[in-house]
Amino acid sequence: MGSFRVRCSFLFQLPTVGSDEHPLLAVSHDDYDPVWAPDGKSIVFTSDRNGSGDLFRVDPDGTNLTQLTSDAAYEDQAAFSPDGKRIVFVSTRGSGYADLWTLDLDTKKAKALTFGPGGDYRPAWSPDGEWIAFSSSRGITAPFAEGRWERLQLAEIYLIRPDGSGMKKVTSAGGFCGSPKWMNDSRHVMAYCSTAQQTMGIRRSSPDPGSESRLVSIDTTTGALTEVHSGPGVNMNPSALPGNEVGYIRKDSADAGIYYTSGSRGPRGAVRAAAWSPDGKRVVFHRRSTPTLPPLVKMFSRNPNYELNLSGQLPVFSPSGKQLLTIGRAAGENLTALKLSTPETGRSEVLYRDKTRNVLAWIPMLGS
Repeated sequence: MGSFRVRCSFLFQLPTVGSDEHPLLAVSHDDYDPVWAPDGKSIVFTSDRNGSGDLFRVDPDGTNLTQLTSDAAYEDQAAFSPDGKRIVFVSTRGSGYADLWTLDLDTKKAKALTFGPGGDYRPAWSPDGEWIAFSSSRGITAPFAEGRWERLQLAEIYLIRPDGSGMKKVTSAGGFCGSPKWMNDSRHVMAYCSTAQQTMGIRRSSPDPGSESRLVSIDTTTGALTEVHSGPGVNMNPSALPGNEVGYIRKDSADAGIYYTSGSRGPRGAVRAAAWSPDGKRVVFHRRSTPTLPPLVKMFSRNPNYELNLSGQLPVFSPSGKQLLTIGRAAGENLTALKLSTPETGRSEVLYRDKTRNVLAWIPMLGS
């Protein structure tokens, strides 16, 4: 199979089995959570390239990049309707909570699907078009992790009609079940589940030793869960593929990456989300990437008990996510200045400078 990747997340594409891995986009940004269109002719993904997360669409060869959403809210985790005319996605527009919205791809008209406190995530449209499955923390008071100050992230699987009617809870596991993906019968979804206390360990970039999650098939009519054999470890993001194959991500292993229940392997590394083409022959995914930071430059410190280092540019985004502040050198000058950049236009200007000294810190006061 072939594969693509999304970046730092970066997007990559490659055959399901094979080594023809290559970046999906020529210019890398923070691109993640890709999904294939039902006809296999395009891929929708999330990107921070213009500020706060928005949805973009691109052809599988990396051409015809188009921005689909531009709201100041954060938008992510798109899924196509079976006819490819609409997408359902997660957005914080309106309420500030993570709710589900739908978008008509022709008119670009967006409509709220869910609302209220709690978060709704990872929607998936059933093959018959009748239901949208998603994971949600609605109605859950998150308990504290044992022996820690952090609260646990708990979620159950829900269904809702595309018109917003008929919402119903499918699971009552009392822990976490997430990333539902439909099977071809439009009755069962695949998901990954863990106990409540395990949610702390599996969320880490390097899961705690002994952390474990399981892949399950869920009957959306009865709520019955059937375990999908995938072996021990932190297994997540399952997808049913042609030929009774299941692709999934293993996160905890020293040989982390994409696995298949048949025993074959896909791309390796810190893969965090993957989507397979309709024919199951290609996979697009994003892999966490640690950026290469410039070395720290030791500076003079008046207090010998503290070491002062110059760390380079430290960006701060405006509330709208459309502009950012950085520290950098103005053209032809050796002293650092406060610079304002607008990624959407590519314009960058010096906002403040002092010709006698470096600008080292600031409190951003940008409007929206």
